[in-house]
Amino acid sequence: MFPITVKYSTFARFQADVGIHGNNEADTAAKSALEFEIVKFKIPSTDLKHFIKLYINSLWQIFWDFCDTSKLYSIQNKVNIPYNFNLKRSDQVVISRIRIGHSKLTHTYLLKGEQQPECIFCDCPLTLHHIFLECPDTLPARNSLLNNVQTMQDLFTQVNISDILQFLQECDFYNKIYFFFYTFIFFIILILKFYARRMGR
Repeated sequence: MFPITVKYSTFARFQADVGIHGNNEADTAAKSALEFEIVKFKIPSTDLKHFIKLYINSLWQIFWDFCDTSKLYSIQNKVNIPYNFNLKRSDQVVISRIRIGHSKLTHTYLLKGEQQPECIFCDCPLTLHHIFLECPDTLPARNSLLNNVQTMQDLFTQVNISDILQFLQECDFYNKIYFFFYTFIFFIILILKFYARRMGR
């Protein structure tokens, strides 16, 4: 048998303003303001900035929801989400390449006019989606670092950025994705030089 302790509580209701000197005068003064004439004055534009921003973001979200078939929508379906990973420049480039789905590894064929590369293990088109979610060759690294996520959106919401970068390093994809940025810049420079020579003729 366990001893039972019975405790009693007493509830009392009282007014919070009882005993406060001048409280009645303050209430009377506050109510007297209802009899004053309504005065119109200008509202600073800065007071509306927050509401304007919310309205623009809502329109932006409505427009973005109509793009639900886009591969970028499957990665991020909400707009105006700030990202501050505090990464070095090369890591920022790699993460951006993954988010938009373009890299040297998967899209150089468009610049060279070649056939789309295929995964040597699966004989299917080589894409970042395949590397991160489907390829059996990367499965051990996915299980240990990426928690075997099922969608690209989950990759960026449920996995630490450092684990994503480590996954790329272990699977030897980091440099193959990163150097696409410089390849793209080099390609643009070649185009600009070509047109500059034609304009100089």
